[in-house]
Amino acid sequence: MADEDNPRNGYRVVEWFRFVTPVLVTVAITMVGSLKSDVKDIDNKMFAHLTNDEIHATRSTIVTKAEFDLAYEVRERQFQSLTKTMEDLRIDLKELIREMRK
Repeated sequence: MADEDNPRNGYRVVEWFRFVTPVLVTVAITMVGSLKSDVKDIDNKMFAHLTNDEIHATRSTIVTKAEFDLAYEVRERQFQSLTKTMEDLRIDLKELIREMRK
């Protein structure tokens, strides 16, 4: 009887997969954990770079999340104030143009 005709060949393949699958899953989990760690390092570096850029701090200065949030809040208030001022100016200009047309 030839080896490929042996009915136990299918059983051997299943047994081989039973052994290999946990090893492959372990390797995959280790690789994902390593990637997650690398991504976290890159995320921290990007946060430091972007926050320093937005706050106009030097690269040697490390900006914390709280400092960044405070600077962001101050900037948002400034933009809101500018937006309100521009809206008031637009309304005043409209009124001035109406008065000049009369």
